[in-house]
Amino acid sequence: MEKVLVGKNIDKRLYRDVRTINWFAAKLNEFYGDNNNGFIYGIEVQTLDSDYECSWFRNQKERDQHFKLYCRGII
Repeated sequence: MEKVLVGKNIDKRLYRDVRTINWFAAKLNEFYGDNNNGFIYGIEVQTLDSDYECSWFRNQKERDQHFKLYCRGII
């Protein structure tokens, strides 16, 4: 799994699922051995070809704002 920081826009026509994730709840800190430089609140997108793309945010509020945009089909 590749770590992707903020700003990766994915065309809404190209994904099948989107969900919020937390770096620690997903145990990524154990896999990578770090805290992702404080970017612990994420949005995980499953693309139509079953790849996963993640965007990471420093705070839950910012992540949740972006997630709402995904849910409304704006991003």
